[in-house]
Amino acid sequence: MNIIPFRDMLIVKRLDRQEESKGGVLLTAGVSEKPSEGKVLAVGNKVSDSIKVNSTVLFNKFAGAIIEDNREEYLILREEDLYGERREA
Repeated sequence: MNIIPFRDMLIVKRLDRQEESKGGVLLTAGVSEKPSEGKVLAVGNKVSDSIKVNSTVLFNKFAGAIIEDNREEYLILREEDLYGERREA
């Protein structure tokens, strides 16, 4: 990735999740909603120290802007768009 975010911005890659219906049927990406969870790939210089590269963050599914680099799709989000961080137990 060749994008460096400014100020309070982050570059996030959405995490793909396979979802199952209540009956156990796997849903395709077109049927399920876009995930609202992603991995932080880069942080701007004004982002708080608690958000690190490789963190898994939760955000509003409508937040940010979609950007493309080398045929890969990323989100650019403001720090205020984040709800929290998912940590392994």
